Amino acid sequence: MPPQKFAELLTLQELDTKIDQNKYQLENFPELEELSETEAAKAKNDGAKAKLEAQLHDYQQNQKRLEDEVAGIEDKTATYQNQLDSGEVSGTKDLQNIENAISAQKEKQDTLENEILEIMEASDPLTAELEGIEAEGTKLDEKIADLKSTLEKLTVAMNKELSTQQEKREATAKSLPEDVVEIYDQLAAHHIGIAVAELIEDRCHGCDLNMSHSSSEVERLHSLPPDELARCAECQRILIIRS
Repeated sequence: MPPQKFAELLTLQELDTKIDQNKYQLENFPELEELSETEAAKAKNDGAKAKLEAQLHDYQQNQKRLEDEVAGIEDKTATYQNQLDSGEVSGTKDLQNIENAISAQKEKQDTLENEILEIMEASDPLTAELEGIEAEGTKLDEKIADLKSTLEKLTVAMNKELSTQQEKREATAKSLPEDVVEIYDQLAAHHIGIAVAELIEDRCHGCDLNMSHSSSEVERLHSLPPDELARCAECQRILIIRS
């Protein structure tokens, strides 16, 4: 009688294959790579945003400084103008000095206001660029959130499937002799997960060894006691003999 009692080893092997596939999928969801790429894009976006914000901050600081200077000049000009308007100054030379001072202040004010205008003109395109970068950053944040949500759902579903397969694997392993499962595990580690193969028409479907030329080996395999494992003479895999 051929050792068919070990046929459950094929089921065990199928479950191990599914478990390995599930574990691989958990670490290789396409969304994981997409998330990594999107987070890298967001980091680049944040860097560009910080650089622009620093430039705009410098412009704003300079503009504020110039505007404060203009305000001070306006105060001085107003003081000089009040002196003229009050009639307190009557000397020709003194009047001329005040008028010259007002003229000098206005000239300085014009220069400063031109500098302010230049800063504003330089700031405008940077402000527009910053708005675009911020809009892109918002979209990237939304995409990252969506990907994380999708990955969480996929992970939960895959872990549930993995748990189911592991429970089936445990039950299947318990239905087999402990020493047989130990041999199976050793062979699975050595043969990259394929520890069991079927012997169909005298051919090992693990290493493709054709045993039809060796009638004694075929006869030996078919005559093994029910409790003894059939092993391929070439690859040493456990054989499940099919008629």
